[in-house]
Amino acid sequence: MGFPTFDFDMDQLFTWGFWKRWIIEFLGCVLFGITVGYLDNNAWSWAFSYVFWTSVTSATILSTVTIAELLTKKEKFLAAVMHLVAQGLAANLGCCKVFSSAFSVAKAPSHAGYNFTELLQAGAILEFFAVFLFFMLRTKGADDFPAWLFKALSVAVPFFMNSGACFSAALIWGNGGWNWSIVFGTYVNHILAVYFGMNVTTYIFHKGVLEEATDGR
Repeated sequence: MGFPTFDFDMDQLFTWGFWKRWIIEFLGCVLFGITVGYLDNNAWSWAFSYVFWTSVTSATILSTVTIAELLTKKEKFLAAVMHLVAQGLAANLGCCKVFSSAFSVAKAPSHAGYNFTELLQAGAILEFFAVFLFFMLRTKGADDFPAWLFKALSVAVPFFMNSGACFSAALIWGNGGWNWSIVFGTYVNHILAVYFGMNVTTYIFHKGVLEEATDGR
């Protein structure tokens, strides 16, 4: 995968399919966050909540996967950006005390993110390798496992390596302490991890395409 070029396609803004997909993304992310919160926000809660809600709603849910879809041109630029917005709004809503108490649901997870000036520090480096590993696993694939189990493991294994991982940059929007340096730093960290995770795996295993990283979300 070389340096990506983007298809903006402004006409899609005037189609129902575009906004239907956006609503699905938002609702899928809200439900995912609530489920992870109920299940104690650990590696397995992330893994199986991700498998369940991506299967039920077809939402992307993880901002890292949305970034991968953008880089591989599986998603057009405007749609990908709007999905990132939906994920951020869902994370913010899921962390709202008024929302969780009004509907008697668990609070969704949030994360402090990574300041751009601290991207070479230990926390940000561990985050990079957690996302990098996730996309190495997804790009490599595994014929010996059922698809749903491998998808779950691809989420759980990086969390075992780094239990404090952010993993989806959208989570910073649920944390009241964010600033633009954190926004920029966290998304840049994930973009680089996604890009190198897919490309290094493609180079090592001589895969001809990168569809495995985003197929089945």
